[in-house]
Amino acid sequence: MKKPYKFLLIFLIFSILLTVACAPRAVRKKKKVKDISLARILVKKELVVGMEDNFPPYVFRDRNTGTLKGFDIDFTKAICEVLDLKPKFKIIDWAQKDYLLGTRSIDCIINGFSYSPSRSKAFTLSIPYIRTAGVLTVREDSPYDSIEDVKSKIIGVQASSSTIMSIRAASKKYGELANIQTFASADSALVALENGEIEAIAHDVLVVNNLIINKGKPYKIIPEALDADEYVIAFKKGDIALKKKIEEALYILAENGTLEAISKKWFGSNIIIVGR
Repeated sequence: MKKPYKFLLIFLIFSILLTVACAPRAVRKKKKVKDISLARILVKKELVVGMEDNFPPYVFRDRNTGTLKGFDIDFTKAICEVLDLKPKFKIIDWAQKDYLLGTRSIDCIINGFSYSPSRSKAFTLSIPYIRTAGVLTVREDSPYDSIEDVKSKIIGVQASSSTIMSIRAASKKYGELANIQTFASADSALVALENGEIEAIAHDVLVVNNLIINKGKPYKIIPEALDADEYVIAFKKGDIALKKKIEEALYILAENGTLEAISKKWFGSNIIIVGR
């Protein structure tokens, strides 16, 4: 083969390869998934909300009637009223929340669902609506008064809860809190605390404060917070349309004072952070 022709052929092949490499490939394009999350809700005129029923003052059952009460109940009803939807409350096993959202057995979770970077990758999350904190709680007669006092003791925590992440955050500041015992529910951990089976429990400060003030529980809150916490509404990953519509309702409820009224009813003060 003559040299000029050889070089021309090499140049031609190189040009073809370069053109192919730079050209968009149809097979590599991700097919857009149509977001029908809001349309589904508007068609059925119902919002199915997953929650536990033992998380006062957020959600609990009236002792006499068995009906669901609490901040999250009033909060959800207010959202649904703005959107002209019927709220349907579905009691769930917290450990199954990922599966239930993924299979659309529930439309969202409104139940003390904490924001975290890892959760934002697994779920579509709303703007935060409440700011709270994770704390350690001990028995009222306990000699422990600080995280330092209890960091080597047995600390109870609900399995699959974000409080475990709060404990990890506190470990960076106070030293390793390694002696952790998980329970199926926060109630189970509190019973273990009262029975002396564990020395402390990690839980939401607003929940523990409610149990002390309104239920007369013999607990004492360690004054140092494990970690700051913000609650969000969780949706199936990709349900952006539904998330945005509910956020629109949150801003309306914040502006007209409804969220403030609900917060003062259940917490005694306005701890809503929507629009603030």
